[in-house]
Amino acid sequence: MFSWFDASEAIATGISMAERIIKTLPPAALAGNAKAGQKHQQALENLYQQIERENIKRKYNAYKKARLASAFQDTLFEAGYDQTFVMAATKRLVMKAAYGKERF
Repeated sequence: MFSWFDASEAIATGISMAERIIKTLPPAALAGNAKAGQKHQQALENLYQQIERENIKRKYNAYKKARLASAFQDTLFEAGYDQTFVMAATKRLVMKAAYGKERF
């Protein structure tokens, strides 16, 4: 029963996913750069595809998915991404984690 609340793996996964985005395209590279926006979209698509693959291996419960999303979002905010980007990326992450590729 208590393992239901152990979200340490989900939190680590959320942080790792955000760090991949940060490494691929730092927030400073996005400022007014159209090419960076395209590169960023490709990085996000790669991340979402990876989430689909990992989601098959790990079945997180609702609490763990929420903690994963929160860790992902907090890491992006701390890195300096703007709110619009962070919220859009987190929303898509949550949808992928909740529904998988069938909904996209």
